[in-house]
Amino acid sequence: MSAGKRNNTLLLFRDNFTISTWLAIGALFQSIAFSVLGRMAFLPAACLLLYRVADAYAIKTGLKHNHYLDGVIMEHVSAQIPGETDGDAETPADSDICVFIIGSKVNHPLGLLAPGYKELGEQFTSMIQEIKNNAEEHGFLGSRSLVGAESATNNETVSIMYFKTSEAVQAYATGPLHRKSLTWWAKHAAKYPHVGIFHELYQVRKKDWETVYGHMKPMFAGETRHKVETGLSEKDEEGAIWRSPLVFTTGVLKTSLGRMGRLPGSYIRSDLEVKDEKAGVMSV
Repeated sequence: MSAGKRNNTLLLFRDNFTISTWLAIGALFQSIAFSVLGRMAFLPAACLLLYRVADAYAIKTGLKHNHYLDGVIMEHVSAQIPGETDGDAETPADSDICVFIIGSKVNHPLGLLAPGYKELGEQFTSMIQEIKNNAEEHGFLGSRSLVGAESATNNETVSIMYFKTSEAVQAYATGPLHRKSLTWWAKHAAKYPHVGIFHELYQVRKKDWETVYGHMKPMFAGETRHKVETGLSEKDEEGAIWRSPLVFTTGVLKTSLGRMGRLPGSYIRSDLEVKDEKAGVMSV
């Protein structure tokens, strides 16, 4: 299991119970520990709280590196889809993009442990993995997963996915794995009325979208990847690279209308691209 997937699982599990439930669980374990260890049972909690306070103070005063900034790009950048050929001058927002939002919601006291949710999650996970494993074939550009926060135990998951076109999404929908999942849902929907699913699809035409990120890690459209042909043979696998869409918001990209390609102007991506996303360093 990857680190990202493991963190998402822990987040979903944490969200499955209210704060009062977690406090009650902690109090129960604390009571058991106190009955066995006496006052020594308070030591782990006291040490952890002291460490957290000291760590926050050290970061605030500059005594310790602020690891929360790791990966943050300390400039304003915009996600601009690269052109088909590397190195060409580009016009902002000159490509269509499809935004596909899909997720689920559990309306049950057991939350993620409710009947049917595990099976639904397995169906969804298998489809996402198939799409990611064959990204180019399915026109898949990237995705971002979120957990809802409308209630104490929301049990709502959302994935925002980016594709080249809505036709690519429709083509996948007619494939065998998705049809299998639809069959499962049709068979079990009435049995599990507490499990809800949803999706929204938006085909956004060129010149009708724009993005800007300030002091943020790459996210949403800025986290997608795009295949670009180099000067080598197109038949050669080494003749293509996968490029981040992030570039500085300079020149024509300074304004919202400019980033939407509604003002005259173009830019050369190689002069503006993010050079080191992981370190949060940008250079021209």
